[in-house]
Amino acid sequence: MRDWFLMKRNLKIGAALSAVVVAVSGGVAYSASIKPNYILPGTGVEINPIAYAGDKITSTVVRGVPDGMGAYKNAAGDITLLSVHEI
Repeated sequence: MRDWFLMKRNLKIGAALSAVVVAVSGGVAYSASIKPNYILPGTGVEINPIAYAGDKITSTVVRGVPDGMGAYKNAAGDITLLSVHEI
């Protein structure tokens, strides 16, 4: 019987601690759609990110943190994307 009361008490303590963690963290789960801004916008400049780490472009996943990206039109008229990353 004592074990039942200890288990019930521990469950209540765990639930209370979980509630505190959720309250402190703002109650919002991390979303992969929330991306950090590494470059701040300037006057007359527009920055449009095309990919972030973990994004999937066609069948290729962007690995690591992209340090730089570039694109050019190849001979077939398609766009070729080049990426430099930490991995």
